[in-house]
Amino acid sequence: MVSYNYRRYYKADLDMLKFVGIWIENDTNLYKSWYSVLININYLVISLGLMMDWVFNTRSFVDFGITYIKPICFMAPIKSFLLMNNLSELRSVLADLEDLLFQPENNFELQLVKEVLDNFQKNKRVMIAIVGTGIVGSGLYPLFDQTRLVPFPAWYPFNITKPLNFIFVYSHQFICVLIIGGLNMYCDIVISGMATFIGLQCQILCLRLGNISKMAHNERQKMLVKCVKHHVLILRFLGNVKHVFGTIYFWQICLCTMTLCMGLFLLSLSEPNSVEFFYLILYQVAISFLLLVPCWFATQMTEQSEQIAVAAYFCNWIDSDNEFKKDISFFILRSQDPLKLYAANFFEISVVTFVKIIRSSLSYYAALSNLNSEEE
Repeated sequence: MVSYNYRRYYKADLDMLKFVGIWIENDTNLYKSWYSVLININYLVISLGLMMDWVFNTRSFVDFGITYIKPICFMAPIKSFLLMNNLSELRSVLADLEDLLFQPENNFELQLVKEVLDNFQKNKRVMIAIVGTGIVGSGLYPLFDQTRLVPFPAWYPFNITKPLNFIFVYSHQFICVLIIGGLNMYCDIVISGMATFIGLQCQILCLRLGNISKMAHNERQKMLVKCVKHHVLILRFLGNVKHVFGTIYFWQICLCTMTLCMGLFLLSLSEPNSVEFFYLILYQVAISFLLLVPCWFATQMTEQSEQIAVAAYFCNWIDSDNEFKKDISFFILRSQDPLKLYAANFFEISVVTFVKIIRSSLSYYAALSNLNSEEE
């Protein structure tokens, strides 16, 4: 048995969730609790201001399209509430990372663990670079486009054009953009990391099943029982991940589809080569990555889980005793269902779903464009 600290690969991501108000550890520190409370109150206040502006200042489809950033802002209080409401399950997921059955047993498995997790870290950096650029761009965009006063239109009970009020509002909104964007991005990174970990455990389980054929007959049954326990633990881990992140991703799919639709609509109305045009392209790419990355890693997880039943079938069960044959047949039957992540049990989180989301966004964009043409 080789002891390996899986949690260190997710430490930076969990620390960033603390920064945006999600304190996962069971910490009774008063200052940390108040920080989390204040951040979450801020999410609610800014969402209320966005909603008030949506109600009072939307007069046309163009006004509606300009609010493309609002659905992403609404995701912050939703994600924060759902994560805080499922903290016990999230803590259970993190505790299961240290289970002995998940630990690599030899240097070959250890090398596989390092390779898979290092590859995830590289992909994570690409996502942070692309989505982070979109987040910072959303905050700085008004500095380069005189038609936009602040990062996003929101209702305030005072005149924001006055110098001191403007400085306060712009600073507040810029900080909100960073915090809300960070919550959305790192929540998706954690989902992707959990999917990567499940896929890694499926690969390790396949290796262990493949080693059964090299064992003596009296050792095969013990190894099979160990593999069954490993598979049950993977299923439990997946169940907890679904419970914590399933509803979160459902809302993300709905709100990101709305954002992509409104962004495409504004893109069609903006002047080519303008600041707004290039910013909208950057923003659309960032939102697309928010959706794509979890879908990509969830699809890889599903593909790797499909190999478990195949590995079990090729474990040289033909010359084993009847008890082993009976047990391996039940295991193959149980492991034939691939592991999948679902968004609130409605949508499978996969690349196929991502493509459908893009198609739906294009369809809604076409409908919005037709309605705007009729209005004109």
